[in-house]
Amino acid sequence: MSLLLKGVARLSQLEVDTGKDWEAKEITNLRSVAIAMAHGDIAFRGVSVMEKLAADAGKGYSFLRSRGPGLAPVWQDIESLVQYMTGAVNRAAAFDLSIPSPSVSYSAQQASNPPGRTSVGVLSPPEPEITVTTLTGHGGAVASSPSLDAPVPAISGQAAIGAPLGGAVADDGGVQTNETTPANNDAANDMTLLPPAPAVNDAYYFGRPTLWDWLELRVGTAGNGTWDIAWEYWNGATWQPLPDVIDNTSGFKVSGTRLVTFTRPLDWGQNTIGGIANLYWIRARVSTYASIVTQPKGTRLRLDKTVRSKNMNPTEEARYERLRRLGQELHIPISETFWELEVKDGNGKVIQHLKQRSHSWVRNAYNHMFSQLSGKNANYGTFGPGYLNVKDTGGTLRQAAAPVGQSDTDIDGTTYGYRGPAGNDTWGIQVGSGINPESFEDYMLQTKIANGVGAGQMSYIEQDPHVIAYNAGTKVLSNTMIRYFNNNSGGDVSVNEVALVVNQPQGGTVYGKWMQARDKLAATVTVPNTGQLKVTYTVQLTYPA
Repeated sequence: MSLLLKGVARLSQLEVDTGKDWEAKEITNLRSVAIAMAHGDIAFRGVSVMEKLAADAGKGYSFLRSRGPGLAPVWQDIESLVQYMTGAVNRAAAFDLSIPSPSVSYSAQQASNPPGRTSVGVLSPPEPEITVTTLTGHGGAVASSPSLDAPVPAISGQAAIGAPLGGAVADDGGVQTNETTPANNDAANDMTLLPPAPAVNDAYYFGRPTLWDWLELRVGTAGNGTWDIAWEYWNGATWQPLPDVIDNTSGFKVSGTRLVTFTRPLDWGQNTIGGIANLYWIRARVSTYASIVTQPKGTRLRLDKTVRSKNMNPTEEARYERLRRLGQELHIPISETFWELEVKDGNGKVIQHLKQRSHSWVRNAYNHMFSQLSGKNANYGTFGPGYLNVKDTGGTLRQAAAPVGQSDTDIDGTTYGYRGPAGNDTWGIQVGSGINPESFEDYMLQTKIANGVGAGQMSYIEQDPHVIAYNAGTKVLSNTMIRYFNNNSGGDVSVNEVALVVNQPQGGTVYGKWMQARDKLAATVTVPNTGQLKVTYTVQLTYPA
């Protein structure tokens, strides 16, 4: 900078030499900033020097936005300002969110688990959760994507599965009153657990047609007084002390839902109480009595047996629920299949229980479905991708100028279809001991367990009739198929695989016994000697209307 000796009267008389280094005077890079700038650019203070901000028209209208202390200003398009005002997380926004009401396919009373057993809830439906996914743009603008996450209830662990009882009888001095209906409904305080003025040997009886080992009692009014309760069972001749009783009602003196558990007696016999015949009864009998202030009343009773259950995968179930709804919306058939295994010991006690989805429809089943839907003959001489036919359980290829499954023969009986007759292990529900992974090309069990009473064998019982059910709420039509297997082999039998084998009536040469599904079990099921295995297959289809 050059200064004139004479005074400066006008700004035009001031000369600035921008080419010199005036850093000591805190004036820097004026020339470089000026040279780099174009018409419309703006200069601003940077960290220690002057910087330029190039002009930017944006999409039609821009404004200069300060980003706060220590940050360079920016040109911001007016569109981002609109987004910020209408979509930022700290602004009110109206989401177009449609949440269908969750559908419930059944109504059930949850029973608690007996104490001392490792368990989680029998049916645990998590609460639906609404979440918002956000993406922050320039200027704080936010794009929001609301969603509904409704986890699916999961059945898991060792669980006590409650059911209505078969009989409830109040005994007042030998006068017996049938209270089965009050015990099975939710009306408050309609069960007379003890008379208004109890006496020794007054009792309340609980019964069920099959063996059981716990009861869940909802005590509406807790009793108050001095008395003792003895829990007893009928052994076929006399009343005996019930083994290993844990009475969480404290003799009907504690209100709320309480469990009474016990060890199932080996000599438990059926009896007739209050005119209700052929039930396995226990009773809560007054063994000592001194006084009563408040008469105990009951509201609801449930009893059943303890089982061990294998988890249904909650994540997978959530995906199936979404798929089911999408199928209804798009009118795409969504078929689902479940298998369930229940093992009882020789005393009728359930000792193992598994339930899983079946993912193992094999090529035969797909060819069957396509042949029927497309109305196409199964007349290809090669078995494999792109060829329409079936392979029977003996490995023979079945093909002809007729569709798969074409017949006018009754398949609901035990001659054809899925219902295998007693003593016949060639079709219907089959069980095996093989451990090979599932394969889409499977056409038979790896190692079928034969019908019989020899080592490693089980007796095949006639398969139950089809049970068809329709749920109008979920629009699901289902077919339940059940078959029992008795083990009289003298030793344990291990089951690792199950299958559905159809006996197809003759139609051309596309007939015979061919497997539709093979499932490798999630865990080995061991059927003890004199025990029984129950296998259930449920096939269901969701309809759009």
